[in-house]
Amino acid sequence: MGTTELFVELIVIGIGAVIWIVLGTFSIFGYTWIPNDELFSVSTLIPFLSLVYIVGIVTDRIADVLFEAIWVPKLQKKYYSSSALARDDRRLIYSSNEFLANLIEYGRSRLRICRGWAFNGVLIMIAANFFIATQVSGRDLQNKLFIWVNLLVGFVAYFSWYSWYRLQDTQYRRLKDDAAFIREQEK
Repeated sequence: MGTTELFVELIVIGIGAVIWIVLGTFSIFGYTWIPNDELFSVSTLIPFLSLVYIVGIVTDRIADVLFEAIWVPKLQKKYYSSSALARDDRRLIYSSNEFLANLIEYGRSRLRICRGWAFNGVLIMIAANFFIATQVSGRDLQNKLFIWVNLLVGFVAYFSWYSWYRLQDTQYRRLKDDAAFIREQEK
């Protein structure tokens, strides 16, 4: 995978993280202090993009640790008796077949984005609910926003997680099959 793809991937993850950070900040401090005319200027774009990138890196690492602790071992055990065997198969593919290695990297990119947005989706939902409760006036409007935000963001979070889960399962299956294919070809 190229550096540009990884950069874009972390920006995509970072945007979700910035959403929940901003919502959380606005929930606590309000939003009237934000200078709207300067907020969307070109001079703020570079620092903002840098912040999004850094937050994307941190979010990706946190999500990775959580998913590795909760769901990866169960998925991996369907195909491998140990994580070392999965790493051996990945190394074999990377060293033997560039086409298959590129497919693995493409799949890993999609996994990271789905994992990041599943994690971000949950935090966006929490921050959005907190924002609605503290910054939106009118009980009727609050109730409507609670319903729609939870449905929409919950949908994104759940289907990001579900996509990650299915992609991870498929990646382990293909990793095992492709490594077996390469070993058979080497005989």
